[in-house]
Amino acid sequence: MGNEELNKKEKEIEYRHSKKNNKPEIDNNSYINHLSILNRFTNYTPDFLNISLISTPPSIKNSLLDFKTQYIEDLIQIDPSTKLTNFEEKQRIFKLNLKQLKIDWTEGPNFVTINRDKLIESSIEELSKVNLYREIKVKFKGEEEGDAGGIMREWLTSLFKEFQKPENKLFVKADTADFSLKINNDKNFDKKKLKIFDFIGKIFVLALLNDLTINSCFNIYIYKIILDEYVEIRDLVFIDTSIYHSIEKLQKLEDFSNLELYFAENEKDQNGNVKSINLILDGANIPVTKENLNYYFQKKIEYIMNKDRPYVNHIKKSLFSYIPEQLVKIFSAEELELILNGTPFIDVADWIENTHYEGYSPSDKIIIDFWNIVRDLPQDKLSRLLQFSTGSSRVPLGGFKSLQSNRGNIAPFSIYKIEYEKGKKNYIKARTCFNRINLPNFPDEKTLLEGINFVIDNEILGFGIE
Repeated sequence: MGNEELNKKEKEIEYRHSKKNNKPEIDNNSYINHLSILNRFTNYTPDFLNISLISTPPSIKNSLLDFKTQYIEDLIQIDPSTKLTNFEEKQRIFKLNLKQLKIDWTEGPNFVTINRDKLIESSIEELSKVNLYREIKVKFKGEEEGDAGGIMREWLTSLFKEFQKPENKLFVKADTADFSLKINNDKNFDKKKLKIFDFIGKIFVLALLNDLTINSCFNIYIYKIILDEYVEIRDLVFIDTSIYHSIEKLQKLEDFSNLELYFAENEKDQNGNVKSINLILDGANIPVTKENLNYYFQKKIEYIMNKDRPYVNHIKKSLFSYIPEQLVKIFSAEELELILNGTPFIDVADWIENTHYEGYSPSDKIIIDFWNIVRDLPQDKLSRLLQFSTGSSRVPLGGFKSLQSNRGNIAPFSIYKIEYEKGKKNYIKARTCFNRINLPNFPDEKTLLEGINFVIDNEILGFGIE
């Protein structure tokens, strides 16, 4: 893409439009201003494309509608006109547009109070009351600390841990080499829980708008369905290895005459009775042959995807109600997964390189001991230590240098010195809002190790031990 074309697109995105059709010129801040007006004069609904203007004064109603229409038209032109291939360029344009969607923090935040004992239920209720485009401050019921970003990160991470619990029957482990979750599409699934999938779409919105990682552990096929990507045979190795290996065996066969394989799948209903589901018209009577094998694979993949599509469609609908579909679709499924989940591998060398110190210096013995201990930790314990320190168990895209506060400002990991008090229990404390730990000046490596293991083994959340 040439510089001239890119500059032109940037100007479109930033809304430095010339006057056309006798409409007034809209400057860079107009979108935020218009959203502010909408919040004051309209009956707000979360669906950006469906903002209610019932109570809007007639004098501004038409101009707001014109602005909204022009804004969405500009966004959905991004994908087909630029045909972006560079991931960093996609991110830049994506973030530029998200900035236009968000209401400036100076307009004031919305507040949500979450009950840890009813994490999912209270989160759904509280989030239904707020405007996701506005800054959101999170508080846990009965806990007094204010949120500067860390509590929101902890809240989102805790939610996805809750979603994964077997008793909630939302997700099950996928048959893949790496741990991932697929949707529990059991026939006895409580349809009332579909609202949770709507809610997950909102969580995706929050994560994208606020540049947060959520560590959903969702299987890649969920992102492929969201983005309407075609699933190929080779993709199955990341979706279901047992099905992939069975397909591999079929591909090597020459004689299908004794196989008795048809364009149909056996499926149990709610009563445990087995019934045949046709993959194509009259599929139960059409045998699979060497000649139609690839067509059979295609239909089998569609069958697998379609079982989960109704649930994922709830995520899609909610996500695209806030962020225009064509804007999200500039990314591939793998890229969207990376943006939402961050980097799974924690690079300790990168962590050390991007750490700031207050009261300590890198050459202090306790700091040398601290990093020696951290280097020896396996990845699962590193994740828990990172969760304790920043509110998120994943490293953001770009590594530790990209750690942020809730308003998108760079907030590097820091270690703050506090004095060790003899004769008292000394705990490492966290200030997740600032990506900071308060580290007592432990007298030796043994007590330091005990302090680190305590916060890891007990999965201390919030602001640590007070």
